[in-house]
Amino acid sequence: MGRLILCHPNKAEKPYFMKSMSLNLYTIEELCYYLYDNLYFIEESMISDELIDWIDKELKLTDLVQQLNKNRGNVKSLIMIILKYAGYISDRDMEETNKLLTEMDQKSDWEKSLARATHYLQNKKYVEAILEYKKLYGFCEYGQREKVLNNIGVAYAKMFYFREAARYFKQAYEFGNNQDIYKQFLYAVAMAPKEETEDIKEALDLDCEEALKKDLAMIESSECNIKLDQLNEVLDYKKENQIAQYYKGLESLLADWKEEYISFNNINS
Repeated sequence: MGRLILCHPNKAEKPYFMKSMSLNLYTIEELCYYLYDNLYFIEESMISDELIDWIDKELKLTDLVQQLNKNRGNVKSLIMIILKYAGYISDRDMEETNKLLTEMDQKSDWEKSLARATHYLQNKKYVEAILEYKKLYGFCEYGQREKVLNNIGVAYAKMFYFREAARYFKQAYEFGNNQDIYKQFLYAVAMAPKEETEDIKEALDLDCEEALKKDLAMIESSECNIKLDQLNEVLDYKKENQIAQYYKGLESLLADWKEEYISFNNINS
């Protein structure tokens, strides 16, 4: 059961407009929700003089304003003061929040963006993750591109866009010939409609083709036979136009396969 939050009675007649989210805030609890839900996006401009004035004039929280005025210029402290004052999160969550804000404060802008993208991916906000990773790709160093492309592929695969996933896995594989990424590429190609992946297969270079043959041969002669049988069974549903069974089986397989590459994603995020 979730913990109870004792809400403050004061509600603003004039809301505070949070520009970054185009959001009107009316209570201290709404402000806490916004801050806590966007810790990866915190910037100095968010805790502005205008916000503190709004807390003073609209919410009439004079004692809170006094604490905030003593810590102006320290965004981390201001956020922690607001969250603690409202009793919005538990003591344990306060500790975790303090740790996260400390870590984020020490990161470069690129590292902060990577942390946001990874946060989106881990919390199943796949569209947001893709957009953030794509922004990152234009500025990341050569050695970082493999992991960024791989995670874009993961996000697409989570949404069942296997053609797009296969394309990004292929690009990621070409940067470092990582066999874990290549397996993900194979899975994505297998899951996508055949007519959508012909151009991808034709674009494979000879080295990649040999890796495909080697991987398939290894699957056929190893413990992966069970997995291959499961995959073929699911694909048969699609051939027989049993769409409901196809997606049900697909979801089950993806849940199993997720365990195989989740450690790779975590390491390379």
